[in-house]
Amino acid sequence: TNSKKSQHRIRRSSTLLKDKETRCEFYLECYDLLDVFNQPDAVISTFAAVYFTTKTCSADYWIVLDTTRPVYNSANPQYHDKKFVIPNSIPTDSNILVQINGLHPANNMPICIGSVEIPLKDMLHGGVIVKPLRCGNALPQGNLIIFMKEQKEPVCDDTEFESIYSSIYSLGIEDSNSEGVTMVSDSSHNKYFTEFLGKEFKKSFHVELNPDLKLSIVEHMYEIDTSFSLPALIIRMLSRTEVMFMNVLSSLNDMVPEALQGVALASRSSKVTQYNDELVELGRCSADGFKRSETKSLVPYKWAPINLHGQVLEVNTIDVNVNPVEPSKRVEYSFMTVGAMAGHWDKFKGGGLLSLLDENNADGEKFARRRELYGLLRRLEVITLCNGTDQMVVMATALAHDLAVIQASSELQKAMTSQYQLEFMNASANLEKLGKKKIDGSNVIKKYTDFLKKSIVWSIINVELNNRNHFLGLMNRFECCFSQLITSTVSGFVMHLCYSFTDRIFRKQIENGVVPVMFESLLSTHGDEIGMIEDMWFVMQHLNSLSVEFVQSQKNEVEILKVVGDIYEPRVLLSLPDPIYSTVHHRQGQLIRFKGLFFSHGINEQQTIAYTMNETGLQERICEKFLGDLESYIKDYVTPHETLFPAHQAQGLALNVVQLRNLFKATKKNKSHQFIALAEQIGRDIGCVRFTSCKSAKDRTSMSVTYEYCNVLTKLHGLPTEQFTDLLEQFRRDGARYENTFKNIGSYKYSFNKLQRTMLPSVYKPPPGTFGDGQT
Repeated sequence: TNSKKSQHRIRRSSTLLKDKETRCEFYLECYDLLDVFNQPDAVISTFAAVYFTTKTCSADYWIVLDTTRPVYNSANPQYHDKKFVIPNSIPTDSNILVQINGLHPANNMPICIGSVEIPLKDMLHGGVIVKPLRCGNALPQGNLIIFMKEQKEPVCDDTEFESIYSSIYSLGIEDSNSEGVTMVSDSSHNKYFTEFLGKEFKKSFHVELNPDLKLSIVEHMYEIDTSFSLPALIIRMLSRTEVMFMNVLSSLNDMVPEALQGVALASRSSKVTQYNDELVELGRCSADGFKRSETKSLVPYKWAPINLHGQVLEVNTIDVNVNPVEPSKRVEYSFMTVGAMAGHWDKFKGGGLLSLLDENNADGEKFARRRELYGLLRRLEVITLCNGTDQMVVMATALAHDLAVIQASSELQKAMTSQYQLEFMNASANLEKLGKKKIDGSNVIKKYTDFLKKSIVWSIINVELNNRNHFLGLMNRFECCFSQLITSTVSGFVMHLCYSFTDRIFRKQIENGVVPVMFESLLSTHGDEIGMIEDMWFVMQHLNSLSVEFVQSQKNEVEILKVVGDIYEPRVLLSLPDPIYSTVHHRQGQLIRFKGLFFSHGINEQQTIAYTMNETGLQERICEKFLGDLESYIKDYVTPHETLFPAHQAQGLALNVVQLRNLFKATKKNKSHQFIALAEQIGRDIGCVRFTSCKSAKDRTSMSVTYEYCNVLTKLHGLPTEQFTDLLEQFRRDGARYENTFKNIGSYKYSFNKLQRTMLPSVYKPPPGTFGDGQT
């Protein structure tokens, strides 16, 4: 327009935006946009525009900041072609307006779908912001997601926290050694994955093995940037599922009673609102960088793992006769530490998920039934994607058999109208005919897929309707605990990619599509920690449903990770650029799954009470299962691969497992650091992603990790036994794990009192002066 107001707006914009200093940056996405054009066959096309106003302007006086290019034919557009930059010249008390505009399918004219107004000071906290899009006072037209890019200060090479890679990759280190110990060799591969690593703490130690040979040891501890971003993606996945359910419910019409339909719609709408609210809260929490132990019982933090950190033990061997300064050999060992993946905010009066969702009680039956129905829904979606009739026939026949289970459900029968029952029986019968090749497959699938999807969704909803609030509360606990496990596992896997990319064993695991993940729990089987163990073990039993898929990253792609699927079969898409993608990608659509190896062995005073009161049944069952899973993995993935595990090495592993089982039998009623240490060694030997865990991953975990450091140095680097205890105390007094206590509770103290310390095994006792009563 030619109005003076518009001209003034343009001049003001050019004045304010010429500042090159950046205050913050962000990207935009939307999901579940409504088609405001009412064109039944059209898929909406949109673009985003961002405006701002300051106190010097009236409230309705907006200045154009920038716009994106259109995204065509998507109800879930990602505007990743445009990074919005807010310069320092825009005052902090400004407001930002994000407007999503649709392009009319007939004439390509824009129309506002909805907008969101946010104070700039709220955006400067970083993280993820999720808001409903509204046009005036109308109902939400969709949801807007703002991804704030954290502004990191440059790191100087001469600081204490200089980048690890500047020194490692200048050495030209060789490939992995014959024992499968992780070594770094390719900087381009590893540097890409450091995007997942946050703030680093680094401590150095020096050991003289003899006058000619020295060890220079560097302990690295990293915060993990996915601690909050990955749970946010999981919440979004859950929200998408609920929106799909709402869409299906809205289309049921007279197939189900109207009253039940209304109750179900209200329930799903409430869950979507809950997920959106929790996503916003989680975005605020992400400013912390990691979930501190003192926040584990706070509801906004419940989706994120506690105190998740990556640990790297860097061992440099210096031969004085060759070079008195530069190492002749460098080896790195990576570990992960995390707090108990449990419902701390929900307390443990009724135990954990293992008891609450036991298959022998009503809630456990509901959970199993719900999981089965989700599986049927996924299979139905797969059938619709089949190209060949024969493949479609096989899958449809199996599905028709399982649909009979739904039809027989008494709860569903009561909820169905007579017309619905008739349609359902007709659809199932035609699927059976398809299985016998009596009718054309494509026609049947096209005709009945939509109806059967409605049937399965309605069945899922009916499972939840009885005692709805109680059951959905348990489901939320499962979702949050599983979110903590997914985030920890994927972060550990990426840490392995970072530090073990060229390791032959790890590369073979990727090729086979199975990566072992070992969780070591130091929780006791007395008091609330029983509930924590039950939560952890329950979600660990679902770890095999998690998968990772490598996808080739696209130009200007912002998100390296995406989460698709559902809570019972989540899939994480990991974007990789060439040449990394070409290196690790073996076949199209290959999924990498995880073999969970979980054991628990209590070491504190509560475990002493458990032994006294004979409360060790849960720990024994877990260790029995762990030993069986370990033997099974070695049989399937170690013994057959002689090129990776020569006969003598495979035989040594088998003997270690036998010894581990004997240790378990001999020390069922005792705290055995030998059992823990041997399990850790086996985990390293077979290339596990290794986790150590206790309630908060702060005190007992620190004792265990530092003890493992010294075991590695003794067995693999010749640390003299007479120096073992001194170095162990140095790690605990001056190392990164001591720094972890301050990060969590603001005090350099391991949270043990004198009585608790006396009841720890000697190898897990903190040095004098490093412990005291404090936050656990």
